[in-house]
Amino acid sequence: MIAAALALALTAPQARDAEQLVGLLDYVAGDYAGAVKDGRVVAQAEYDEQKAFVADARALARSLGQPDAPFAALAALVAGVVPPADVARAARALRDELVARLRVAVVPARPASKARAAMLYGRLCASCHGATGDARTAQAEKLTPPPRSFRSRDFLDSASPRRAYHALTFGLPGTAMASFDALPPEDRLALALYVFALPHAGRPAKRAELPLREVMLASDAELRARAGERGLAWLRTEAPWRTPDPIVEARRLARAAVAAPTADEARRLAIDAYLLGFESAELRLRARDPALVAEAERAFLALRGALDTRAPPGVIAARLDALERVLDRADAALASRAPRGAYAFFASLVILLREGLEAALLVAALLAVLRRAGRADLGKLVHAGWLAALAAGALTWWLSSIVIGRIAARRELIEGAVSLLAAAVLFYVSFWLLGKADAARWMRYLRTQVEASLARRSVAVLFGLAFLAVYREAFETVLFYRALLAEAGADRAAILGGAAAGGAAVIAFAWVVFRAGARLPFGAIFGGSGLLLCLLAIAFAGAGLKELRGAGVLSPRPIAGGPEVAWMGLHPDVVGLVVQGAMLASLVIAGAVTLARRARPTTAG
Repeated sequence: MIAAALALALTAPQARDAEQLVGLLDYVAGDYAGAVKDGRVVAQAEYDEQKAFVADARALARSLGQPDAPFAALAALVAGVVPPADVARAARALRDELVARLRVAVVPARPASKARAAMLYGRLCASCHGATGDARTAQAEKLTPPPRSFRSRDFLDSASPRRAYHALTFGLPGTAMASFDALPPEDRLALALYVFALPHAGRPAKRAELPLREVMLASDAELRARAGERGLAWLRTEAPWRTPDPIVEARRLARAAVAAPTADEARRLAIDAYLLGFESAELRLRARDPALVAEAERAFLALRGALDTRAPPGVIAARLDALERVLDRADAALASRAPRGAYAFFASLVILLREGLEAALLVAALLAVLRRAGRADLGKLVHAGWLAALAAGALTWWLSSIVIGRIAARRELIEGAVSLLAAAVLFYVSFWLLGKADAARWMRYLRTQVEASLARRSVAVLFGLAFLAVYREAFETVLFYRALLAEAGADRAAILGGAAAGGAAVIAFAWVVFRAGARLPFGAIFGGSGLLLCLLAIAFAGAGLKELRGAGVLSPRPIAGGPEVAWMGLHPDVVGLVVQGAMLASLVIAGAVTLARRARPTTAG
């Protein structure tokens, strides 16, 4: 299961291909009309480009394992020089089908601010496309082909912000439009929306409500038909920059799922109701009432299960009614000012205390061996090594924040993968520690390494041993805190408090360790910390599997009346409980083996 989660997190190239496939269909739907009119080709270069786009789309679809027949039909329409409306209809229908089937992220969760979009446009786009989007600039006159005018009615009525987002992500071959993939997704989304807002700036607007996903996929003509001219102005200039209420959005999407015409669409909308709606409020709600969060998650999964199995309408209606009652309570609970951060505090304290204690023990063991070898003067190399490891750990934390920020659009999936990776590392290290409960073996290994380095006068080995021993702990700490923040992000103050308390305890313990040296009971300390670490691994595994269920990666397998202990990651689901049960059984077996080994009489020599 852990390997499967990691594999899911490593399918970014496939996700990028799927996104490009959807973008190519957007281009065909919008630009074919500029190449064909009244059953004849009026722009040969443009027509050839449309045929190339369809061919590229077919190749990408085959690489993603998609059926070729719909793409062959689209290619036949283009080759037959059929009316543009027919091609646009077929391309958009195929696009929408692929978005649902491949779960393409049409848009990130939300755009950057409108002010940032204006700043980025002025810095990156205005020199070619003009401050107002009319493409009348000195730079534009030098380019072949010329930049697109964003004020062209033909362009606005045939294209969409999703198409602009695609151009910003992949660039436009054969033009001066380069890829801006280095920008975070929320910045590219903001720019795409800003481009379509420019022609409507200052026009009379009337409030209209549509999800951001639909605004991104729709052309001006489609929005005008749905909301009128003033509604179009609102949807382009105001609506994308407003943050929808997460509970209202969850309720709206859940109702849409129940009313959806197909099972696939119902499932997608039910997942979106959680990911794009409720999850935005989940962390705040978790700090106030964790039990209510668990109840809401069960209600979402129950509705999804009913839709997936095509339950009778009465059952589906009852599931929706139960979910709406929970959402009503969530609305009220969000006004509470009483966060419950005991779990976050304790987990934070345990992580830092356990990792810090192990690092202190490892450094103390190195120093003790040096003292026994009569080379205490080389202790400065050990201290330099662990200090460098702490600096490297801080750099790792900074880099991890950048990486996680760039993939925030798939937050639920990433949280699940990170939690499972943390569980895997925790579980491995716990077994390593239980094995080191026989401290004699560990001390013999360290002594051999240090004495060999002294014999070779390779003092760099001392620095390296201290660095690697402590950096491993620092790296694991970064990983575990990322998982903890993902699980209990609303309790940041509690997490910080736990880290401060754990840090203070580690400092005090390190002082005692460095003073006591080899007189400490290494075996008991390593064994106890290994047991505690394994319990945390079980909790992280349960949390990670829960996130993957919420992301729609795993199908829910609920157990009626099963155990629900959120702080230990226990949730009433077959897959989660089987995995955690296997981990617990492994822990019991490992403990029994360790006890049997220690009870075995030792022999001299």
